Amino acid sequence: QAGEACSFTIFAKDRYGNQRDEGGDEFTVRCRGPYDVVQAVITDNKDGTYLAEFTCLRDGDYFIDVKLDNMDIMQSPFVLTVDPAKTKAEECVAEGIDSEFGNGLKESQAGREVMFRIQAMDQFGNRVVKPGDDFQVKITEVAEGIRVKAKVLDNGDGTYDVTWCGMLRGEYDIHVALKEDAIKGSPWKVTVKTGKASAQKSTAEGVGLGGSEAGKANSILIETNDHYGNVVTNGGANLTGQLVSVDGKESVGTEVADHEDGTYTLTYRALVSSEYFLAVRIDGEHIHESPFLLFIDHTDTEAQKCIADGRHSKGDGLKGCRAGEETGFQLFAYDTYNNRCTVGGDHFYSELRGVKNIPVDILDHQDGHYTCTYTPIWAGNYALHVLLNGEDIQGSPWAIFADVAEIDPPSCYIHGAGIYSSIAGIEAEFHVQAKDRFENLRPYEDSIEVLVSGPEKVVIHRRYLGDGQYDFFWTGNVTGMYDVDIVCNGQSLGTAPYAVSVTSGPVFPINCIATGEGLSLGKAGVPNIFVIQSRDKFGNNRTVGGDKYNINVSGPAACEAKMRDLENGRYSCSFMTRTMGTYWVSITLDGEEISGSPYFCEIEPAEVDVSSSTASGMGLLAVGTFRESSFTIHSFDKYGNHLNRGGDNWHVTISGSEFPEIAIVDNQDGTYTVTYQTTVRGTLMVWIGIRGREIPDCPFEVLSDIKVRRKVAQERAAERQAKMEAAQAKKAAYEAQKADRKEKERLAAGEEEPTKKNNKKGGDDGDLDDPSAHGAGRKPPKRGAKLFE
Repeated sequence: QAGEACSFTIFAKDRYGNQRDEGGDEFTVRCRGPYDVVQAVITDNKDGTYLAEFTCLRDGDYFIDVKLDNMDIMQSPFVLTVDPAKTKAEECVAEGIDSEFGNGLKESQAGREVMFRIQAMDQFGNRVVKPGDDFQVKITEVAEGIRVKAKVLDNGDGTYDVTWCGMLRGEYDIHVALKEDAIKGSPWKVTVKTGKASAQKSTAEGVGLGGSEAGKANSILIETNDHYGNVVTNGGANLTGQLVSVDGKESVGTEVADHEDGTYTLTYRALVSSEYFLAVRIDGEHIHESPFLLFIDHTDTEAQKCIADGRHSKGDGLKGCRAGEETGFQLFAYDTYNNRCTVGGDHFYSELRGVKNIPVDILDHQDGHYTCTYTPIWAGNYALHVLLNGEDIQGSPWAIFADVAEIDPPSCYIHGAGIYSSIAGIEAEFHVQAKDRFENLRPYEDSIEVLVSGPEKVVIHRRYLGDGQYDFFWTGNVTGMYDVDIVCNGQSLGTAPYAVSVTSGPVFPINCIATGEGLSLGKAGVPNIFVIQSRDKFGNNRTVGGDKYNINVSGPAACEAKMRDLENGRYSCSFMTRTMGTYWVSITLDGEEISGSPYFCEIEPAEVDVSSSTASGMGLLAVGTFRESSFTIHSFDKYGNHLNRGGDNWHVTISGSEFPEIAIVDNQDGTYTVTYQTTVRGTLMVWIGIRGREIPDCPFEVLSDIKVRRKVAQERAAERQAKMEAAQAKKAAYEAQKADRKEKERLAAGEEEPTKKNNKKGGDDGDLDDPSAHGAGRKPPKRGAKLFE
């Protein structure tokens, strides 16, 4: 800062850059400033350092030359900026600024602002360039002692502009001080003189400055003053007025009435609503605040002048729309003179009139602009009416077509038997009606497809009927559950998907089968059980009963077959015979053999029955000593069937005159040969049995002698045969009585007589699992052929 002592230190080094540690070097320091040169005082610290001190009194940039033996040291010269010192009141000056109205420190015109400028200075005469000094300006009219307000503007560069205006002519004292200290030259004497009349001092007032309505006249009052601010009291001023729109498109003339007292009435009337500049001039110069900005407002809204615009963020609501989608249009209000209305509040009403009337929502933006929105629900043709106070606006009504919305899968309607159940091999059909989410019928063909998954792959046929209607056809030949899904764009329609049950068709005899071991192998006296499975034309198992099968069993003995309908497409069948042999099982439906019919069934004997078995041979009558004797055991079941297999564990015991050794040979055909040899004459008792029981006629009495007496043996044989025949007759009589008793009980119960050829309903033989094989596959004999010799 100017006047502030400055110093710096010089470090002496040798040529190798080593710091010297002793003094004695002859350094010189000179400060070259913008106005003068300042010499520095150098103090040798005797340690290789030197203190340079100096003081600069003028502001500006200084070049500091530091030399040793007239050579600049490293980085010399250095640049130092010296700022002015603090402002000193006694050094500050003020200077008047000349203008057309005078000089702010010499003279001016009454009512005209004049200026002067204060320059802040420090004690050394440097211009202060920093702002912030508190200069006080006091201006007083000498005659009346009236204080005049002065405006001090800090320019931010050490200067301060002072503006003041003397309204009264005369002498004025101007005092300028920094805080409380007067600056150089203060106070000043200034003379304020009277000026000529000025348009700038003339003013305007009245309601006309606030504007008007289109087509309505309005006016303002103008008061003229001279340039000293004195009111003019006579007329004759050259006063003119012009009304011009802000955009320059409209220009309206005015009428001026001179009241001969310095006041004037200016009247204007405009038809176009807009912002206007009202220019009021005296001798071609604008009066105070002219031109005036005023607004010509619109008049009341007129229906036939209002317009509608289809531009809308969601479509042109004056051309068309889509069900469920909001659209709209813009409504602009205009008055009688086609001025756009800029305020809201008009009572517009709008609605779509058609299938059903749809109200239109109107949003008043309070600026003459209205946004109208509507959302149609029902597709069809409409008339869009827009009314103001019951009268259609310009262009109303508009013809509007509301198109249907996009297909809405949940709203689509599906009906027909093909989505509930079907019969194998019979074409299933269902109908689809495409709709949008508002139940409008779709008039377009959509990409609707049917997906069917199940036991087999099926072919889907589609037929488009128009108006969003579709017929679909499909045929399932394999029974089971099918998933039927109707989709559009990956989404299921209506209540889809559906679980459709494909049931079997009508019974088809050639595809029906019978299974069970009872068709190929059986045992006398044991029911032979098998199952008939009904099938349709496509080999599907039927799941309902009611088929009328005929079962005919033929063979060595007559027997009847029983059948029970399981009501699920299966029929439990059985037959029983007591006679062994080969039987033919013929199964027909409506006179046609089922698959594999007739079947061969081998009926084997039952288990050996000791009471029915017999023994014969000389070994049971009379034997010779020292000779091998034998007899044969014949195994029979309880039904009199001779066993055709071996394996029975027969026991023979011989006692009496001796106990010979016995040998039993199994012939594997139901007969057993027993041999023994006696050595002693006498009588033997032969016991034959199995499982602890003896056959009839046991024990057999056998005569053992040296010579066999054949006559005695024949007599004994005849006697035994007579006993056997008597026993068989007795047994036959018992069986006949038993059969007669059962027949009487059946007749008493009122049952129908069963037939051996066709039995529709049998007894409950129990449900059976399907065996894997059926029948022997042998070719049946021709009808009427003799089966047995």
